[in-house]
Amino acid sequence: NEEVKQNRQGVLNLFTLLSTRYTSMEEKQQLAILFSLISKPELQPVKEIKGLLGEIDNGTIAEIQLEVEDVLGDSDISRDYFRLSSRQGGGFASSDAQVISIEPPAPLGDDYRPAKIQTIMKPTSRILRINVVDGGEG
Repeated sequence: NEEVKQNRQGVLNLFTLLSTRYTSMEEKQQLAILFSLISKPELQPVKEIKGLLGEIDNGTIAEIQLEVEDVLGDSDISRDYFRLSSRQGGGFASSDAQVISIEPPAPLGDDYRPAKIQTIMKPTSRILRINVVDGGEG
């Protein structure tokens, strides 16, 4: 329907105008609340509200834990077998320069870029170090 399309565009225009004017975290939170009160689902700017909430949250990764699956039933033997066997997911060759793009949950905000890391490998194909090549954005 043309009328709904025009109304939605009006809501998006208002959202853009207000979000460029009100930029503090508290103001963004109030904008997200305001636009979530629109009663007609077809007019509610859901994607834009998610973006504001993502900017407010400003989440970071504090820790990464890699779990090794017990493929043989004995955790000590399995851990050694897993490390040495490329067939069982043992890793990459130590000479490989791996640049890995990290995909988080749905992108938030317009300036979204995924983070990228580079692994430095031990000769045993285990990860020695992880360097952040690009911290990403959004």
